[in-house]
Amino acid sequence: MTTSNESEKRNEVESDGLDNFSPEQIGRKTGAFGGARLLKFVDGHFVTREGEEIGPDKELVVLGLKKVVQKFVDRKLLDTIVVPDGEKVSNLTEMNDAAPREEWGVDLNNNPVGPFTLVLVLKLINAATLDRFAFITNSVGGSIAIGDLSDKTKIMRRFRGPNVSPVVSLGVTTFRTNFGPKKRPDFRIVRWLTLSADLLPGPDRPTAAPIPISRHEPVATPAIAPVDKPAPAPAAARPAAAPAAAAQSAPALAAAVREGVTLGTPVDPPTLKEEMGDDLPF
Repeated sequence: MTTSNESEKRNEVESDGLDNFSPEQIGRKTGAFGGARLLKFVDGHFVTREGEEIGPDKELVVLGLKKVVQKFVDRKLLDTIVVPDGEKVSNLTEMNDAAPREEWGVDLNNNPVGPFTLVLVLKLINAATLDRFAFITNSVGGSIAIGDLSDKTKIMRRFRGPNVSPVVSLGVTTFRTNFGPKKRPDFRIVRWLTLSADLLPGPDRPTAAPIPISRHEPVATPAIAPVDKPAPAPAAARPAAAPAAAAQSAPALAAAVREGVTLGTPVDPPTLKEEMGDDLPF
């Protein structure tokens, strides 16, 4: 006869060491912005800190935007202040004027600058590889690009709900300056997704309960809608899944490694009727 304690032990999930590891455990820091690869726009190209160029062929899901005030003294980062979402950034001119002059530096034109600067951080993820990026900018062109992306996102969310996020490619365009046309980033929207609740930021997102499996038991891959592929065969044409496997679901991020899947549900663009807000037939 099997006791309840023996059944509980068999149903416990044995960790493989990956699900509870963090660099802090071995004395290493995770790096800025949660360990994401830092991405900047340099000379008309998107380049990581390691020198890798990310071209327009990569499609990245936008996961969020943060406003960050940083304090640099002698090129060393001394403080980071994350501005709450929806709140206005403090007056940087006043903050710099209040800072001691010995904390000031010079810009590329050898003009004096204060230690405080504002950067925008756009969080991105590659749905195929799960590589995370943090696009960082404090330039006028970068803020224009992010402002344009924000405007389009707000419009789409009016029609498709608050969890809709864009999938973008990293493009380049030009804008006018006092010194003539200049290149700037351009986040070109490829399509839209309604993100799964598993991917939404914040402490209120639902947490899936662990799935009790034995060490050698194969795990059924959860069904996720393919992108631009034929519709699946009727249910009758496929073998029925085991009841236990059908009731289980793994986190969306883990399943997204498979080729041809997305981190959320594809979203249709709004119709002209929706955009106009009337009943005209065109």
